[in-house]
Amino acid sequence: MKSYSIQNESELIPLIHEIKKDYSDFHIFLLEGELGAGKTTFVKYFVHSFVSHYEVQSPTFTLANIYHFDNLKILHADLYRLKSEEEVLESGLPELLNNCDYAFIEWYDYILPWIDRALIIKISIQNQQRIFHFHIFERNLT
Repeated sequence: MKSYSIQNESELIPLIHEIKKDYSDFHIFLLEGELGAGKTTFVKYFVHSFVSHYEVQSPTFTLANIYHFDNLKILHADLYRLKSEEEVLESGLPELLNNCDYAFIEWYDYILPWIDRALIIKISIQNQQRIFHFHIFERNLT
């Protein structure tokens, strides 16, 4: 398990570059953290690492936002309001996972049956710092 500590948002820029380098074989990122921990801010900086003019907003009420630019598609979903795997299936999100370059999923428990491999990023707040913990999720397919 790797972890990183940052004190301000600008430190997300080198962190995201490191994630893109160290975890380049991942396209699904599962985000954990209490409300206000910085999950959407993290996604905003990730999107801005490709193109800075996109307005990145929380998908809490829309369920999912998709950012398209050049040949890249980034999905940001917040499943907080979903109550079952059936609702996830009805939302169409499992198909979107396979049709995007990157996917960021908040409150991801109900979508796990459709994910074989992902990087879990847990964000916690300690002493006015954001601590990012990274874990690899891999489904045992045997």
